[in-house]
Formats: sequence, structure tokens, C-alpha cells
Amino acid sequence: MRRVFILAFSLLFFAFMCQSAAAQRSRKHTKAKLASAQVNATPQNLPENTFDEARKLVESYRFSEAEKLLSTLFKRGTSQSELFSRVDSLRSQIEKLRSLLQATQRVMIIDSVLLKRSDVLTAYKMSDDAGKVAPLGQIASNNSFSQADTESCAYLNPLADVLLFSAKTANGNYTLFESARSATTWEEPHHINIIGEADQNQEYPYMLSDGQTLYYASPSSQGMGGLDIYVTRYDRDTQSYLQPQLLGMPFNSPGNDFLYAVDEARGIGFFATDRHHRGTDSVCVYTFIPPQSIETYDAENTDAEKLRQLALLNDIKLTQYDEKAVREKLNELSIVTPSDEDNEHLRFVINDAVVYHSLEQFANPAARRIADEWRKRCRELREVEKKIRQKVCTQGASVRDVAALERRIYDLKKQIATLQKNMSQAELRTICK
Repeated sequence: MRRVFILAFSLLFFAFMCQSAAAQRSRKHTKAKLASAQVNATPQNLPENTFDEARKLVESYRFSEAEKLLSTLFKRGTSQSELFSRVDSLRSQIEKLRSLLQATQRVMIIDSVLLKRSDVLTAYKMSDDAGKVAPLGQIASNNSFSQADTESCAYLNPLADVLLFSAKTANGNYTLFESARSATTWEEPHHINIIGEADQNQEYPYMLSDGQTLYYASPSSQGMGGLDIYVTRYDRDTQSYLQPQLLGMPFNSPGNDFLYAVDEARGIGFFATDRHHRGTDSVCVYTFIPPQSIETYDAENTDAEKLRQLALLNDIKLTQYDEKAVREKLNELSIVTPSDEDNEHLRFVINDAVVYHSLEQFANPAARRIADEWRKRCRELREVEKKIRQKVCTQGASVRDVAALERRIYDLKKQIATLQKNMSQAELRTICK
């Protein structure tokens, strides 16, 4: 009996040891498979949203944060798959943008307005000396250039005898063309030859008054992403335009940036961008004061976060290093009215024949009180309009906040109209006795 018990125990122990060894081998095999899976990870096993998050960080110039996210995916060069290739491309973009950020131009943005893409050209209030930017169909008849889109942006010089526009070519790309006016008709347009840009899309042309400096937009691979603004100059010796140069930040961004135009007579410039509204039908047009010479911020002595904000144009107030110049230019352009604290500019319209320039001129005390309230509402309206111009072109602007400002503007305008009417009626009852 004892022998039977020992034999049974030995068999059970042997079975247990075999099972334990098998379990160990299974665990080792599983660990090996996991290790192998990590080493040979494929893009399909990696989180796509992590890459998208990194891309958004790059677009907001948070390069270090983007690089940390990318490093959690995989190491450079471990695969030639599509996603790995995109990561390499994003890393190259980081290097380019980081360099451009350090050379952000010092330029004062004085105003901004948010428009539908189809309405962008309405914001370009150019003087006669600066030429005209408009849809091609508004400048030339629909049958003048059969290959051109009549809705595409065109530039007409101040003498109205040279026209620049973009049209689709046989290879499917848009490229720039020029036509001269002969008597009352436009000559057959010819392709504008820009060195090194034969196969690139080119749109939104604008020529400075010198007739040689040309700005345009292109999605060239040399740019920052989307449409970017380039500048080139005409070389009379070669009868072609020189190798174009990419405008730096803040004019360009990873979004679509286009239609850079300068009205030299008025001392203002414009450019359009969808950097804060990508994927929508909204475009922001910025108005700026063109500097006399190119000057960049001192990147080494400028706070990194402030430099990022300046490059992105998250707050145009940060760019306004000369408040007096900004105020004078805004007044000159009638974007805002002169300060209502200056009696010289106060205008209380009583009727077509009576206009007061101070509260002391009112004969009726009630009318004077209404006039003072009217002035306060006008001041508030200007502040809200200024706030909404800045806010709608800011990254991450809340739709709810903008809608609230728009409602306040509507209410203030109704109040101002009512106060204007009551002020006039009260004063007239006194002065017409």
C-alpha cells in the first residue's frame, strides 16, 4: 500500500512539474511575441489620433510638445510605411517652422476682419494709385480669356493697361498670365515665367507700383503648408522673374495664406489667411502698416510664448509697438472714429441745419442728458466692434463669444438710434419755440 501511495505521489509531482515548465515556456513565448510586436510595430497598430494631435501642436508652433508625442510612436526610419513617412515629413516641417519662427518679422497689424472666402476681395480697399484686385470677370469680359475662371483673383495696374491673373494650364495646374490692353481690347495673354516655378500652382497675383515686384500665392513644397505667399522681381536682362522668396512669419503659416497687397500711397497692406479657421469657409483679412525695411524680433531676448503668439497673430495688440502710429492710421482709414473725448470731433446732429460739438451747447437739460448717454453708447459700440474684429481672427475663438458680441452690437445700434431720435426731438422742442 505504501508503495502504491509513493508511486501515485511521484506521478502527481511529475505531472505538476511538467505543467509548470509548460506554463513557463508559454509565458516566455508570449513575452517574446509582445517584444517582437513592439519592435515590428506597423502603422496600423499605432494610434492615428496621436499623429493628428502632434500635427495640431506643430500648427500652433508647439514644437517640443509635438516632438514628444511623435517619439512615443516609433523611432525614425524603422519603416517605410505611409504613416512613418508622414512622421518624417512632419519632423522636417518642425525643423523648417522652428527656423522661421526665430526670424519672425516685426510688423504692426492694425485691424482684422473675418469674411466668407467668396467675400475676401471686398476687404481690399485700395487707392487708385495701387491698382485694383477683383474677380477677373469684373475687370475683363467673360469671353476675353476663355481658359480663365472669371471668379479667380486678378490684378489691374493703376493705368488699367496691364492685367495679371491665374488660369489652369494643360497639366491641370494654375499658373500666372499677363495681358496688355490694346485700345479697347485685351491682347492674347502670355505665361509669366518665374525661375524654378514651372510646375507649381500660382494664384492671387499683386504687383507693386514699381511694375517689377510681384507677390503671389503657391502651395509649393518649399513653403510652410497650404498656400504660402512668395515675392519675386522681374529681371529685364533675362526677361523673366527671379527665383521667388518665401515671405516669413507672421505673413505665412501652415494654413492657407494669400493675396498680399500693399497700397503704398496710403501706407497700408493687406493679406488673407485661414490659419485660425481651417476646414471652414471663413478667412481673416489682416490690415498692417508696411515697414520701411525688414526687421525681425530678437528671438534670443523675446519670451518664447510671446514670440509664438506674435508669429501666429493670436493677438494683434501684441504687434502694435507704436500705439500712436496705429491710432493715426486707424483714424486715417476711418476704421474707428476719433476719440469722443476730443470736442473738436464730437458731433451731435439735431437736424440738417443744427449740429453741436459739445454738451454745453444743448439748451434743453433733458436733451443734454440723452446726448451724454448717446455718447457713452457710441463709445461702447466702438469698443465692442474693436473687440470682435480682434476676436474673430484669433485661434480658438469661441463661436458663442462672437455671437454674444454680435448681439451686443445689434442692441447698441438700436439704442443709439433711439437715443439719437429722442435727443433731437427734445432739443428741437426748446430751440424752435
